[in-house]
Amino acid sequence: MRDRIEDGSVREERRLAASDVWLRPDIIAEYMQLLFNAFLLTLVLTLVVKFMVMVREDVRFKLHEDELRKLRLIEACRKSYEQNECSPESRVPALEESCDEWFYCMNQAQHVHAGGRRIYQSGTLWARTIAEILNSFVEPISIRSALLTVSVICALVLVTNSAFGSYRVYHYNRSSR
Repeated sequence: MRDRIEDGSVREERRLAASDVWLRPDIIAEYMQLLFNAFLLTLVLTLVVKFMVMVREDVRFKLHEDELRKLRLIEACRKSYEQNECSPESRVPALEESCDEWFYCMNQAQHVHAGGRRIYQSGTLWARTIAEILNSFVEPISIRSALLTVSVICALVLVTNSAFGSYRVYHYNRSSR
């Protein structure tokens, strides 16, 4: 062995063995399958992230819209309160109940904003937004077209993975003879 090390043949054998790994079709097929599956996984994760970003933006928009609607309502209540002279000193007894409602309504401003953050339970808004988005996707698509799309995608994944696997088995059986 020492003689082989001295003349460099062991280094040459290692170099040839290392370069031979990249020339073996079964190894190339494994890496191709890995790249294909990584591409599919990246595609699916990208779609999931885009969907979540889309839902988040819709929820933000709806929260902002809801906040503006509440602020308009508060402003209308304030205007009615002032126009009907509902201050306790000049309040007309016939408007007592209406004035109390307008007073309560116009003092909701502190509930709309609190320290720059919205006090709003957005969980139901998230659920409603996701349901609206899913319904808008599902309604125009028939069951047959949805099943066809899912089956084509599954067949594509299964066929490519089984093709790579059978190629490796074929190459292994052929090289072992």
